[in-house]
This record gives sequence, structure tokens and C-alpha cells, in this order.
Amino acid sequence: MGDIGETKLGKIDKIQENRILSISGGGIKGIAELAVLAEIEEYTGKPISKLFNVITGTSVGGLIATLLTIPKEEGSTEPLFSAKQALELFENTAADIFPQKWYFNGPIGNIFSHKYSQKPLKAMLEKYLGNSTLDEAITRVIIPVFDVSGKNDPNKVFDSHTHNGILKKEVVLATTAAPTYFKAVVNKEGVGGFGYDAGVPYAFVDGGLSANRPAASALGVLKKGMTLEEQVEMLKHTTLCSINFEQTHKETAIPSKKLDGSIGWVTKGNIINKIMKATEHSATTEVKKDLPEAGQFTEISIPIPKECKKLDNVKTDNIAKLKEIGKQYVENNKELLENLCKTLVESVNREESLKAANIDESNVSSVLVASDNTDEGQDNNASSTASNRVISSECDKQQLLIKDLDDSQYKTLQKGLSNLTPRESQLLEMFLQVLDDTQIEALSGRISSIINGNHMDEIPELTNSQNMLLSSFSKMFIPDNDYASLSNTCGQEALAQEVPCDGRGSDFSHAPPEVY
Repeated sequence: MGDIGETKLGKIDKIQENRILSISGGGIKGIAELAVLAEIEEYTGKPISKLFNVITGTSVGGLIATLLTIPKEEGSTEPLFSAKQALELFENTAADIFPQKWYFNGPIGNIFSHKYSQKPLKAMLEKYLGNSTLDEAITRVIIPVFDVSGKNDPNKVFDSHTHNGILKKEVVLATTAAPTYFKAVVNKEGVGGFGYDAGVPYAFVDGGLSANRPAASALGVLKKGMTLEEQVEMLKHTTLCSINFEQTHKETAIPSKKLDGSIGWVTKGNIINKIMKATEHSATTEVKKDLPEAGQFTEISIPIPKECKKLDNVKTDNIAKLKEIGKQYVENNKELLENLCKTLVESVNREESLKAANIDESNVSSVLVASDNTDEGQDNNASSTASNRVISSECDKQQLLIKDLDDSQYKTLQKGLSNLTPRESQLLEMFLQVLDDTQIEALSGRISSIINGNHMDEIPELTNSQNMLLSSFSKMFIPDNDYASLSNTCGQEALAQEVPCDGRGSDFSHAPPEVY
């Protein structure tokens, strides 16, 4: 997978489920975005950094992405801030970052310089980010910036999986450098930085100039280095939520012939507004083309009234309005957000089940080709404990599966499960956890035949890989004389079988047998 596949995740990137959160820029309007994210966390009971495994953000969206992925402590996978806590941080620091009394020469002076000093923002970033680097984020973070130096590709993207050693605070300063509001992050002395060699000039400003809705940029990063076939496969396993604003109402850029006295930058009228609107429309169209299936792309488009349009209106009443706007959006779009949350939680549960099982190729192969269901020298108590865990887990699903069994069949089921090794029991538990209601109902109709040793046909509602695994486990109910002759043959056939795409978009339907 190119430079992505060669970093932390390795080849798993090609088959994992990607859950992408894209957070648009908008200055103080990020309050509304955080209010929505806080509601999502409360509804699911999971932090944003767990619900999404890729978070991309531009301008204030980049700041939010960075804050929500700070580890609670070194080595921790828990976030320092919940979305609610980040929202409170924004409320408490907004007036310092956008002071109502300008640092420079008022409206006239701003024609020749930027409107605000970055000192308050720097102080806040120093306090919470310190010298931590982008690659220390607990979730993959992708942040676009725009280089106006004229010496490099203007579209620069910082990726926590490929940019090691770059300070988070510097990246945030770059992506939040809205023209005429904050000064550009400029390499005046020719020293190296941001992955550039010494002597290479750069001048970073707000990434929103090219990617105010950064979803397309994130997908571009994930696709980098892939063949077309691999891209198609990856996109089948991708869910994306984009948080933006229904009408940008971006404030007209203040005309200026000088950007921080270092780079010529001519803004006339609302040219910045036009650039951002054009890139937003193009990005959304591109994302919809990549993710056409129902439920793959969720757009949270928050309506912002004209009186709240300004990027830097940090008056108390405006902050309160923005917070309420976010909450009201959730109230008015319950079905949309409930469906999103359900999709995310189901994906997270599948991912956590895979991690908990710690299954690798040799583990699964041993299950598929085993001619004996008991490990050599296995402790019977351990086996019994493992089977009890399968029996007692997922209670609702269990009741559906065994509802039609008589006492004799139930005892046969318990006996079969008691023969599983702990590893096999864990694999079976994982198998049951990822089944949806339709698949559970279909499986319950076959339980009797499986227990009686008569299960030979595939279940249409299951994916190919799931049917293969079920076939392997069902062998333990075949009478001993038949099982010995069938087990190795069926296991070898399963391993040799090429798994076709069945169109479901599940990682299990497309992945090679050793994955599931």
C-alpha cells in the first residue's frame, strides 16, 4: 500500500474497516461541530477516537482532530479530552484566541497585516500539546494545509502515519492560519521543518483554501500507492462522516497586498470565499462518487444563520447560540445520527473482537484443518471455561439460536462446545458477535441440522468466509467415524478456495481465509 502500508499498520490497511471523520473549518463555528460530536459520544458511550480510526480536519477542524486524539498519558489509547471537554476548552479560550480588541492597528492596520496575534493560540497549544508529535496521536490524523510560497506543491497533507517527529502544535498553527486573520507559518530563515530539507522555503496558510472539507484529501491519502483494484476493495470497507456547514457564510476576506510582510498575497473582494466554496463542492462530489452505497457517506451539514457567520465572533451570546445550534441539529436529525452511530458501533465491535481474539494465519489454519478438536495436553477446566464463555456471551443472540432446540440437542451442543480449545472457543465467540439479526435468524434455522451432524449446505445469508468457518465448527457434531475422514479434506479445501466478492462490503467477505 505504498508509504502507508510500510508504516504502523502494514498490510492490514488493505482489509480493515476505515471509519473516517472529516471536520470542516469555520473558526469559532467549530463550537457547533463539537456540540454534535459530544452528542455522538454520549449516545454511543464511546470516544470519537474509538468510533473513528481516521480523523481529518482543516483549520479549526484540524485543531479539533488534534485535541480529540491526545493520549491521556504516555502509551495510553484513551483520549485526554472527550468532545464535551474539548467544547468546554473552546468556550474558555475563544476570547483569548480572537480578542475583541485587536492586537494591531484596528481595521485600517489590518489592510497591511493579519488581524490577530498567534500568541494566545500558541500558548494554548503549548499547554495542551507541548512538544508532542503528530505520530503520537492515538488515532490516525490527516491534516491538510496550503503552501503559498510558490516553490512547492500548494496542497500539503500531514499524516500521523507517515510524518514522524513533526510537532502537533506547528501543524495546527499552519492549518489554522486563515488569511488576514492569522499570519502564515513561514520558513524565513531557510531552516528545515515540516519534513522539508533546510533551505526549502514554505509558507503555510489555512488548509481550507484547498480542502475546507477534507474528506476527499483523506481518501486520497488512503488510496495512495494502491492499484485500482486495491482502491475499490478498500473503499468497500469505508464509512465516512463529514461535518460541515449548510451555508458557509464565510466573511469576506479583508483586501490586503501584504501577508505578514513576506509573501505577496492579493485578495480582492470575496475571492477566498469563492475558492473555498468551489473546493467544497468538488470535494463532496468526489467523496459521493467514491462511496456510493447507502450508509457509507453521512453528511452532517449544520445550518448557520447569518448572525453567526463570522469566524471570530466570540461574544458569549454567539458561543451559546452555536452550541445550541449543534444540539438542535442532533434533535432534528435523530434518524440520520442513530443510523450513523449504529454503523460505527457495529464496526468498532467487529474490530475489537478481532483484536481480542488475536487471530493470525496459523491460528485460523489450525482450526480449519484440525483433525482433533482438543489441544495436546489441554486442561479440561480451561476448555470448559472457554465453552461457558461462548454459551454465556451475547445473550440475546444465544436465545435466538437455541430457541427451537430440545433438551437432547441442547446437551449435544454443550458437549460439542466443551471439546473446543480456548483459542477455538474465542474464534467461535468472535464469529457470533459479528453476525447481524438476519444472519442470526438464518443460522437458528440450521442449528438442529448442525447438531444432528447433517449440516452440509451453505447458508445464503452468511458470507463465504463465515460459511467456511461454520462448516469447520459443524464437523465436531459428525459421528466420530465420519469426522476423521472428512475433517482434513474439508479443511484443506477451505484453505485452497479463492474467496470471491459477494457484494456485501464486509471485510470478511473479501478478506483471505486467514483473516476470518
